[in-house]
Amino acid sequence: MSQRGTFVRPADLVAGLAAVTGRRLPTITMAARMLLPVARVVQLVQRVTPVHIPVEFEAIYFCRCANRCDDTTTRQELGVVPRDLLVTLADSVRWLVQQGQITDREAGMLATNLDDELQPVGAGELPAARQGWTGR
Repeated sequence: MSQRGTFVRPADLVAGLAAVTGRRLPTITMAARMLLPVARVVQLVQRVTPVHIPVEFEAIYFCRCANRCDDTTTRQELGVVPRDLLVTLADSVRWLVQQGQITDREAGMLATNLDDELQPVGAGELPAARQGWTGR
């Protein structure tokens, strides 16, 4: 069975966030097998630490699994077309700002136009602010 659908690597997801926020979001890539033991220890320490430590075992494990899915049947039988990932990311960032979960600075250029609606973007039609994104 061939797998269809869009698989987005974590690095491409970060690149998409950088594109919609207009911020530089430097990252480094490490093998999940190296990080999982550290994350397990952090998870145990987090239980007794009042301050959140930004290392999540589940997130690292999820990236390690790199699950792919086949959405061919859903697309064909139900006519479902997924939203553009950049639009979804922008909506998520705006919601996080509105909920007070991230700051205007973290939202970057999206914080200045929270009331504007992003229109779905077709393939090959990225606005100039998003031209650097290659996560497709």
